[in-house]
This record gives sequence, C-alpha cells and structure tokens, in this order.
Amino acid sequence: MIVSCDPNYMEMTTAALLRSTGPETAYIAPEARTWRCAPIQSGAPDFHLTIPGFSATSLIPANHLAEEFGVGRVFVKNEAVRLGLGSYEVLGASWAVCRLLSVTLGASTIQTFDELLDAAAELGNFTLVTATQGHHGLAVAWMASALGLAAKVFAPSYAAESTMECIVAEGAQVATVPGSYEDAMTEAVNYVHAKRRTLLVQDTSWAGYEDVARWIAEGYQTIFLELDLQLSSTGTPPVSLLAVPVGVGSLAQTAVQHYRGQMANLQPSILSVEAERAAAVLASLREQRLQSLPPANTRLSELNAQTPSPLAWPFLRNGLDAAMAVSDAAALAAMAHNTDDQPCLGAGGAACLAGLRLILAGPGSAERKHRLGLDAQSTVVLVNTEAPDSIH
Repeated sequence: MIVSCDPNYMEMTTAALLRSTGPETAYIAPEARTWRCAPIQSGAPDFHLTIPGFSATSLIPANHLAEEFGVGRVFVKNEAVRLGLGSYEVLGASWAVCRLLSVTLGASTIQTFDELLDAAAELGNFTLVTATQGHHGLAVAWMASALGLAAKVFAPSYAAESTMECIVAEGAQVATVPGSYEDAMTEAVNYVHAKRRTLLVQDTSWAGYEDVARWIAEGYQTIFLELDLQLSSTGTPPVSLLAVPVGVGSLAQTAVQHYRGQMANLQPSILSVEAERAAAVLASLREQRLQSLPPANTRLSELNAQTPSPLAWPFLRNGLDAAMAVSDAAALAAMAHNTDDQPCLGAGGAACLAGLRLILAGPGSAERKHRLGLDAQSTVVLVNTEAPDSIH
C-alpha cells in the first residue's frame, strides 16, 4: 500500500466519541486537527490547467445557511459544472489516465493534455475499463473519447439512467450488472483479466491495486487548491469547517491530505457525510478498523458503497474531525429547499447540507460547534460533488 503518512493511527480518547444527533448518526474527534501527514505532491493541478475548456468551478455564498447555522459565512463549492460533465470526478479520472498511460508506455511523466493525446495515439487500440455508480464512469468515458480510446463501463442496475445515457453518448459500452457497485467492480476486474489491451481505471483500492486510486485522489486536490485561492483572493477567512460527501472515501482522503499536509497551526475541521444506509466510514470509525456493510438501497446512489477504500482509510481514521450519516429523506429535503443564492444540489451536496443541519442546528449544536472549533465568524464550505440527476 502506498501511504505517505504515519501508519500508526491515533489513540482515541474520551474526547473522541459518538454524539447522538438522531439515531447515533454522528462521530466527533477533535484530536484530528492535530494530526499531520506528508503533503500531496503531484502534477495534477498543473495538468488540469492544460485540458481544453478547463476553468475553476464557482464558490457560491449561501447567506441564508450562514444565518441558519449561526456562523460567519457558508459557501458551496459547486463541482456540478466541472468541464460540463456534472461532477468533480473528471479531475481524478483525467490525472489517473494521464499517469496510467505514462506508466504503460514506460515514458517520462506526461505533463500536458497535448502530450497525453500523443501518448494515446502511440498506445493505439486500448480500452479503458471501470465500474461506476454514475459520474466516475462518465469521466472515464469522456477521457477515452477525448483520447481516441475505447471505454467499457460496468454499472449496478440502480445507477441513474440519465448518467448512463451520457456515458453511451461518449461512445462507451455500458454493461449493467445485477447487484451492488462492488458486484459491478468485480465484473470490471474480471473483464480486464480476460481481455488484452485493457486498462482498469478504478476509484478504490485493494491489495495490489493502489496506484490508480492514489492518482485519482491526487487529482481531486485541484478542488481544494481552488477553494483556498478563492477565499484568500476575496479577503475571506480560510475554511473553518469543510463538509465532504463520501462513497468509497477518495475525495475525503484528498481533503485530509491537503489540509493535514500543511504545517500551519490553523486547521479546518473536516466532516464526512454518508448515506445512512451505506455508512461504511462511520461504521469503521466507530470500530476503529475497516468495516464492510451489506448491500443497501439508497436514492443517494453516488454515495452507495459497502466498503471504504483501504488506501483512503488511514487518512479518514486519523484526519476526520467528524462523520455523519443522513437519511435519504433528509438529503431530499435539503435538495428541495433551494434559494436564489444556493445552486441546485446533487446527492453529495444535498447529503452535506443535511449533515450540516444535524451538526450545526438544533439541540446540542452549541457544544458540537465548540468541539469543531466554530464560532460566529467561522467559514463553512460544503462540496456539491455532482448535478441533481445523481438523486433518483
């Protein structure tokens, strides 16, 4: 496993405990802000700048939420508009494909999209393969189309039909698999083992398959670099609490690596939010060891994962200040409650908003805010990871 941090997880004390904000749906560990890991060092952010049409996504103020939560300001980092693909996941997929082609060709590190196009032409007739619950598969299909490669995408039957149609529109083959995301992933791995000239681009890890998942996580750092610059360029205080949705946990891993890799004493609290029926990270934090859950039905399909990525787990275990699980109903209510200063939320953004409401409003919120280092001047940011079609 390629993990640059101290492998010894922090000892949980009485200060790190479960807090009930409903049926035991929250975990709070303030010690996480003192934990540090090595910084992310990759060429992903510079590579992204060379992708045609690339630009930073908006950081949108949500003043009504700041008033509701009793904090200084709330922002939504709106990844639903990233490169017109409806999700942040193209950041990870593009960098992973860049590195994967470089390694496959035995070439020096590819640094620009034009160089990647040349590499794909040299590679020839290859197929990019992945399993997806939605937008990761679309990102891989988009990359394959842009590079003149084929794509094969395996998806569970509950994946959003509209996203599957977008994947097909990019020229990819889609195979629908009965069962869960993990079942689709098994089919994708078996396909790669059975076929020549295929490359697996998967956003989770297992023994012997860590590099691609690490490259995908590196790609997501662009979000947080943009966020930091957007706040500082407007004279806004840095983020105090960051809410990140979790499926297998790669995005939350990157958030932890990005902020805990900085040596500054001032550290934001990081909150992970999962679907209540697929809260494997929350279950793992409670047990302090990696847990797998049985397959579940949830309308938050992008968050429907049974097992956290083993590559992500040490970072989540050590670096998350809080973890939440929210019901489908709470996320749907958050999605429906829209105002002029809030973008339309997808599964991840709606889950984050529902989680923030549980943490920052209602009975016991004053104590939870204190434990998370928040006050009336704090800056809270939630990441809206995809477009509304991710809830169905």
